[in-house]
Amino acid sequence: MSKDAHATKGFRGTKFGALGLALAASLVLTLSLQPQASQAVTAPAQNTPSWAASATIYEVNVRQFSPGGNFDGVTAQLTRLKTLGVG
Repeated sequence: MSKDAHATKGFRGTKFGALGLALAASLVLTLSLQPQASQAVTAPAQNTPSWAASATIYEVNVRQFSPGGNFDGVTAQLTRLKTLGVG
C-alpha cells in the first residue's frame, strides 16, 4: 500500500478505529439512556427528623484521622469533637 493510500485510510482499518467506534457508541448509548429534564426521576418527599435541622454531621476517614489510623484513635477524640459541637 502506498504512503498516500495509507494516510487516507485513517483509523478505520486499525485497532484504534474499532476502539474509537466502541467508545463513541458507548457515549451515545449512555447519553440516550439518561433521563431528560422533563423526565427527571424524583424521590417521594420524606419527613425530615426534627434533629436534622440543627445537626452537625462529621465524617471521619479513620486512617487519616488519627496517627494510629484505627477506631481507637477516633474514639480517643470523641470528647474533643463533642466540644466542637459534633454530636
